[in-house]
Amino acid sequence: MEWQLQDDIRNQTSILISKGEELNLMENALAVSTRNMDRYRKLYSKGVVSQADLEKVELEHAEKSRQYVLLKQQILQLNADRSKATSNLEILQHSGLRKISQNKAALVFAQRNLLTSILEWEDEYTIKSPIDGKLAYNEVWNEHQNVEEGEVVFTVVPFSRNKFFGKCTIPVKNAGQVRKGQQVYLKLDNYPSTDWGMVKARVNSISEVPSRGVLPSYIVYMDIENLTTSYSKELVLSQELVGTADILLEKVTLLERVFYQFRHIWAT
Repeated sequence: MEWQLQDDIRNQTSILISKGEELNLMENALAVSTRNMDRYRKLYSKGVVSQADLEKVELEHAEKSRQYVLLKQQILQLNADRSKATSNLEILQHSGLRKISQNKAALVFAQRNLLTSILEWEDEYTIKSPIDGKLAYNEVWNEHQNVEEGEVVFTVVPFSRNKFFGKCTIPVKNAGQVRKGQQVYLKLDNYPSTDWGMVKARVNSISEVPSRGVLPSYIVYMDIENLTTSYSKELVLSQELVGTADILLEKVTLLERVFYQFRHIWAT
C-alpha cells in the first residue's frame, strides 16, 4: 500500500510539472488572442472588417479561454489528488511508526518478564557463586545422597587466585582489642611453620555480633596478599588451608612483654 501511494505521488508530480508548462504556453496564446480580438473590434468599429470576421476571432478567443479554464481545473484536481495521496501516505507511515513503537514496547515488556522469570527460576533451582571456579566436593559420594541442613557439601575453588582471603574465630574475651589493619601471622597445618614459616595477613573486618553456641565467638576476616611465607617459600593452594592465626594486637618491646602482666598491679 505504501509503495503504491508513493508511486501515485511521483506520477502526479510529473503530470503537474507537464501541465504547468502547458499552462504557461496557453497563457501566452490567450494573451495574443485577446490582443487580436481587441484589434479586430477596433477595425470593425471603423468598418474595415466584417462582422463575420470579428465573430470568427471572438469564437477562437472563447475556445482558447475555455481550454485555459479546463487546464487550470485539471491542475487544481491534480494538486488535490496529490495532497490526498500525501496525506494518506503520512497517515499510513504514522500508523506504521505507532505500530513499530507498540511492538517495541511489547518486546521490552516481554523481555523484562522473561528476565524476571529467569531470575525466579535461578533463585529457586540454582546456586550461584560470586566468583568463577570449580567445585570441590567434601563428603558427597553419589547422587541423591541425603545431607543435613548447614552441612558443607562443596567448596568453590576459584580459577583466578590473584587475591586470597581468610577467616578465623576469636573468643569474646579480649575481642575488643582486635582492630582493622592489624598484622596477622598464619600457621598452616598443611605446611608446618617450623619448616615453611608463616604467612602474613591483615585484619579486614570483624563480625558485629558473636555466634551463639557453646563458646560464643566473633569471626575475623583477613586479607592475604600472597602465599609467600616468612621463609620466602611459595605455598600451593589446593582447596583451602587450615591452621591457626596469631593477631598482633600492638607492637611492644621484649621488656614491655615481661612487665605486661604487672600492669594491673600498678593500676591499683
